[in-house]
Amino acid sequence: MKTTVTDTSATVSPLSCGTSYNFKVRLTYTDLRYYETNVRTTSTDSCSGGGGGGGGGGGGSPFIAPWSGSAYENDNNIIPLSDVYDRDSLDVVDYYRLNVPLVPKDGHYSLKLLEFEEEHSYIDSIALWAVDHDPDVKVGVHPQMGELITYEESEPPESAVDNYGRDVLAPLLAWDGTTFEGWRGDWVELDFGAVSKDSARLVIVADIPPVIKTRIYIEVWNGTGWELADTMHHRMNFAEDVIDLSDHVPAQEGLYVRLRAASHFVLEQVGLDTSPPADLSVQEAGLRSAIHSSGEDVSALLSDRDASYAELVPGQEILLEFEIPAIQDPDMKRSFVLVSQGHYQHKRQAYVGEDLQIMGQNVQISATLAEETAVYYWDVTITSITWQMDDGTVLQGLSVTHTYKEAGEYSLVIEVQYEDGRIATKERRIIVGG
Repeated sequence: MKTTVTDTSATVSPLSCGTSYNFKVRLTYTDLRYYETNVRTTSTDSCSGGGGGGGGGGGGSPFIAPWSGSAYENDNNIIPLSDVYDRDSLDVVDYYRLNVPLVPKDGHYSLKLLEFEEEHSYIDSIALWAVDHDPDVKVGVHPQMGELITYEESEPPESAVDNYGRDVLAPLLAWDGTTFEGWRGDWVELDFGAVSKDSARLVIVADIPPVIKTRIYIEVWNGTGWELADTMHHRMNFAEDVIDLSDHVPAQEGLYVRLRAASHFVLEQVGLDTSPPADLSVQEAGLRSAIHSSGEDVSALLSDRDASYAELVPGQEILLEFEIPAIQDPDMKRSFVLVSQGHYQHKRQAYVGEDLQIMGQNVQISATLAEETAVYYWDVTITSITWQMDDGTVLQGLSVTHTYKEAGEYSLVIEVQYEDGRIATKERRIIVGG
């Protein structure tokens, strides 16, 4: 199937479940420069078991699918910080509160860990927390620290203004499909009015397109400047995140929060909860078994954080079964937090980042490819960077200088080769002045 669309957005259907598709996107500028990238994704919309949460795009694996009573429903991706190239260690720890209801199956809790994208996943450990709480209370968890946070219904901000001075409050009032969309350098400033320092939790429903690999910075006005309070990283599907801002509420009246993104982001709902913290009962559900689709029981590999990995490549899965902890109070509601450690690597796609700077004067250009955008794989070394000019010149290195014989329009191809044999390329068209 080949479809061409000329627009800022496109919908392509029907797509076959579990099938990978390639999309080529090109942005062309008036000065003839263009940016072109390839996106590879796998269709899951019509897969058996459904697709939980909505939103998101191709990238960011593996995926968790809880048994909801009738099927294993796709919930969200885990260990998303594997896409952060400058993280402190190879493995990342991720805490995720399940959005899809987890229902007992044959006397135990059952979930599937799926790999249907283009990554090779290495899972070191997996655990399930059963969190019992008052039915009127919701439970959130900090995705990196594992701090459990209780909240009730959040109140919207008194105002929401973006960096262009526009009133953007209306689309942020409810999780109803209306959204605010921003790009690199954009931000939204939220005014929540007078807030007690004792309890202030920011509730955000956001989608950060995983192809972009970006984050949202949460900043609080401290009276003299903007102070970074926390950072949100993407998941594939819309999810409700809760950030405790109690330690960042300024002494003076008025809480001002700024949401600032490094790239494209979508906000569905934003609010603030000031209810007092509620009591929780937390029990870890024991791992009964973990059966890989190859037939191997990998539960021993997933029981401890010891760098012994259960691996998943596209098309594979692990069926997880957990014991059901005793329910102490039948009037309490139970939520679940999945705790995972590991990492994944993009198995089949090499990438050259867009942070490419080209400066020209007369017929000489200087070009630099930022190393951090070329090193797309966290632990794979670049062996060479080659610049191929269309006048036949071939240069090597992160930064090059080249003089053309005459002014005109030229193209160049950057090729990045990695030690494992993968090759990434990017073509750029440039105009050299006379």
